Amino acid sequence: MKQGKIEKLTSSIVLTILQKVYDSVSKVMQTIAPLGWKQTPYHQEMISYRKMLYDDYKDIKSPHSESNTINRPDPEQDIPWNEEIDFESYFLITFPPLYHDHLELFYILAGLLLQITADSTLYGDHDGYAYYFDEIQIEELVIEIAYRNKQIEKEEANLMLTICPCPPLDDMDLLYCLETLFTILKKQGFHLNFWDYELLLITDLQEAYQHIFYQDLHYVEKEQQLGQIQSDIQQVLEQYDGLKVDPLHLPSIIALFNRRKISPLVLAYLHVYYRFPRGYPYHHADYEP
Repeated sequence: MKQGKIEKLTSSIVLTILQKVYDSVSKVMQTIAPLGWKQTPYHQEMISYRKMLYDDYKDIKSPHSESNTINRPDPEQDIPWNEEIDFESYFLITFPPLYHDHLELFYILAGLLLQITADSTLYGDHDGYAYYFDEIQIEELVIEIAYRNKQIEKEEANLMLTICPCPPLDDMDLLYCLETLFTILKKQGFHLNFWDYELLLITDLQEAYQHIFYQDLHYVEKEQQLGQIQSDIQQVLEQYDGLKVDPLHLPSIIALFNRRKISPLVLAYLHVYYRFPRGYPYHHADYEP
């Protein structure tokens, strides 16, 4: 499975997909937040992150601070920066809006779309291209979707910035959300070329090992660098390895992953498409240099 030409999905296609994601939020909310969104750790984590940013801002605005400048988005241009801004005003033009349940979950689902093609790619029914979601494009279009669905005003949409990272979902919530996204992607005619992040990392480290092995270095420095690379690979393998596997032997590592590793992406894809994606099970030829 060699990657062909990789292209960014067009804005019109991404906009269509994101509208479908937006429409799915209520159903997803009922499943992963039966007690209410504000009771979830995901909402709490998003608020905690913003409180951390706001506390940093207050520290800088403190009269004891050495500097009264701050590298943060100005939430309200007409508020003088020599006056302290309250929490709500400070995040006035950040997306998702504060305490907006629907848009918070929508934002998380849009972030999962980015994760799907962080290492893997999509392909269509009738072409040979590989596609990915672009981060800047997604950030712009989630705000556009919120405006189109009358969740924010045009003036807000023109100013808003996305600054909060998406909180990680627990295993079952992640699986359900990925299934929801793959259901949408399947209806749009897309399939998955699956590439495993850890295998890509391991092959990069193995290539670095070979490069250093043949370099003209002092033997002590060379041994230290080679030992560190083997240690880095072994750290990845520890979570799967019942028996010792040679960290420099890629076929053994591939066999180990096929026996032991469960990927949420692969599992969610299987549940929706009733078959494995391209690239799974893992094959040595896909990852060899």
